[in-house]
Amino acid sequence: MSTQPPPTARQVDVLRFIAQHTAEHGYPPTHREICVGIGVESTHGVAQHIEALKRKGLVSRKPLVSRGVVVTALGRALLGDEPHDGPFTRTSNHLRNGVIGPVGSEGGS
Repeated sequence: MSTQPPPTARQVDVLRFIAQHTAEHGYPPTHREICVGIGVESTHGVAQHIEALKRKGLVSRKPLVSRGVVVTALGRALLGDEPHDGPFTRTSNHLRNGVIGPVGSEGGS
């Protein structure tokens, strides 16, 4: 059984945007809204980031729903919204287990 690597900085950007949009509007964003929110043009790229977040257990997806991406408890813990002792524990503004440096838009995808 292989373990998933920690999320990239861009994946954390996507995760954070989904959580913030959901909190502000009461429903998750579309892929296009995520593109605008994080400053990218490709909805395909956003879809790939969401799939990676899903594999890592940070989001789940409701089938057949356009706004069906939901941040999981592990995802909320990573963002600092609830305590969790999982593999991607948030410490200050850095992630443990492989991602070094501030979490934010710098750092690629």
